[in-house]
Amino acid sequence: MIIATIWLILVGCCKDNNSNKLQGCCDEPAINATVGNGHVYVPNVFTPNADGINDILWVSGDNNIVFIRRFQVRDKEGNTVFQVLDGIPNDYSSGWNGMVGNKYENGVYNITLQVEAADGTNATLHGKVCNFRCLDNGTEEPISAQGCQFPVQVIDGQFESLIPTGEQTICFE
Repeated sequence: MIIATIWLILVGCCKDNNSNKLQGCCDEPAINATVGNGHVYVPNVFTPNADGINDILWVSGDNNIVFIRRFQVRDKEGNTVFQVLDGIPNDYSSGWNGMVGNKYENGVYNITLQVEAADGTNATLHGKVCNFRCLDNGTEEPISAQGCQFPVQVIDGQFESLIPTGEQTICFE
């Protein structure tokens, strides 16, 4: 009887109900890599809330990153929610706006990126991105900004920590 009671308590208390879709946001570093003679950057968080700052997730690269062979975003079940094939770096217009189907879905998503540098080097890179709509009406709990690297924090295809994120403190702790 005691063993059954302990088991019931453990199962009840520790069951993952997956209620926090943003758990692990910014835990994994952004894609910030040298590929051949080029450099490529994809942030690990963006905030598609239509404020004009960090609203789109796209691939940034220096002048030596010539092709984005594949930029794919998948949900935790492995379903592709966004994909660009044979694109070019720094094309803001071909980035992901954070919508899954016809609605915004906060969460942590998997990224696969295949790029080609001017010297012919190809690389496949993997990472995660946090899609956090970050509305300023107080309807969402703020998340930790620890480890977050944003789309605006880039110079010539590389992350630059000295560039301010531009994000509201109401969204990040």
